Amino acid sequence: MWLMTGLGDVSFLFVDKNEHMVAIVVTICRRFGARKISKAQGLAKALKFILEHNVESAICDIKDGLKIISDMTRYIRAIMDMTKRSSPIALLTSATTVDRIEAARDSGITNVCCKPVSARDLFLHIASIVDNLKPL
Repeated sequence: MWLMTGLGDVSFLFVDKNEHMVAIVVTICRRFGARKISKAQGLAKALKFILEHNVESAICDIKDGLKIISDMTRYIRAIMDMTKRSSPIALLTSATTVDRIEAARDSGITNVCCKPVSARDLFLHIASIVDNLKPL
């Protein structure tokens, strides 16, 4: 059970243009025991990183635009090999209107976590992600 061992063996990619938000999320995740944490500023860099590395889960912000995130998610779900297709991609956003959440879900986003995020909320979302891990 991952709660007993921590998140040390799980790899995460955090995608956000706001380096301060990335620092907050990374700090929280490190307190949960995560050691394999990568960061990307922008979805183009994130997609390149995903193509080149073994990432088990990605957490993205919506600042790049929901359409771009949706397109990236659809690309991963449609084009990538079977081991990466069903990997969790979470959205960490303050844009939580019903239409945006539905659009994210319809594009294949696994999980939506609302900003501002508390350590508890982030933990619950990561727990949900980790419980269903398949490499990205």
